[in-house]
Amino acid sequence: MKQYKNELIINKNKQMFVENKKMNQIKKDRRRKNTSTVKKIQKNLRLIWRTQ
Repeated sequence: MKQYKNELIINKNKQMFVENKKMNQIKKDRRRKNTSTVKKIQKNLRLIWRTQ
């Protein structure tokens, strides 16, 4: 059970890492302030954060 929970936490962290990377990429690229994608990514991050 503990191992399973640890795996979940690791997966969650990986997912968050990926989403944050996407976000940073968009922030870097100032020419296209793509708000819809940012919102989508934020939504994903919130979902990932909530799911345990």
